[in-house]
Amino acid sequence: MRKISLVSSILMVSQTLSTSLAEELFIPKLEPCVFTSKDIALLTNTQYDSDGEEIIFTEDLNYPGLAHSKYVDGKPMVYYNPHSMRNYSSDFQTLVFYHEIGHFKLNHHQESAYYRLFGIGKDREQREAEANCYAIKVLKEELKCSPEQMKGIYIDVFKYYSDYFPGEVPGFKECLDK
Repeated sequence: MRKISLVSSILMVSQTLSTSLAEELFIPKLEPCVFTSKDIALLTNTQYDSDGEEIIFTEDLNYPGLAHSKYVDGKPMVYYNPHSMRNYSSDFQTLVFYHEIGHFKLNHHQESAYYRLFGIGKDREQREAEANCYAIKVLKEELKCSPEQMKGIYIDVFKYYSDYFPGEVPGFKECLDK
């Protein structure tokens, strides 16, 4: 006999109730991701940079990490490696995508250029910490990730980022504890 958790039961009930009744009963609608046949957590809603330009997500099989973002011909682009992403949970993949979106929302690409050219603005570690905080805030406040989900994400984050930031991931634990 298969056991069904309380959360699973609530989710099944909320999917069968009408939206207005679900809102009236305070049952959250959890639908942060859509899963492709490639097991990658792609966001279901269109994302925009700080200037209102649509962010385009595309695969980059040659990128050695998980994802990176930059402007290409004035268009905000998030490139991700599906082979690398598959090694992590969908919750962590969602955090990675929102981290990259955070760089656009927080104007980090422009700041990065100023910092390299003139030494003005935030260094890489500061920008990474801010993007981490942006992603954590979205997961906790908008997507309503549970403390258990956030703990799992933290484990994946530390596992992945420890090669880049030995010791502690910039800003992650501070933002997680808020």
